[in-house]
Amino acid sequence: MAKLFPGAVLCFATFREALNAVEIKGLARIVLRGRKSLRTGKLLNPVLILTGKEPLSQFRWDRQLHEAFGDKAKYAEMFYMRRDIEAM
Repeated sequence: MAKLFPGAVLCFATFREALNAVEIKGLARIVLRGRKSLRTGKLLNPVLILTGKEPLSQFRWDRQLHEAFGDKAKYAEMFYMRRDIEAM
């Protein structure tokens, strides 16, 4: 995919609230490869991973999302501050 679509954001989505360990391990390899830099200064293929927690809160961070993410909320909230996949 990276060779065919350099610079494209790869999106993986599920309606489940969390990914299992096998999914996380498989996606981690794709994420690391996608972080390579292109000559333009952009990433080769940034990766966006959405679970059932995010789709309805695309443009705002609310209390419900904070409760859903628990101790990882501070990391998830960073995405909403700039509203930009490349901010991650």
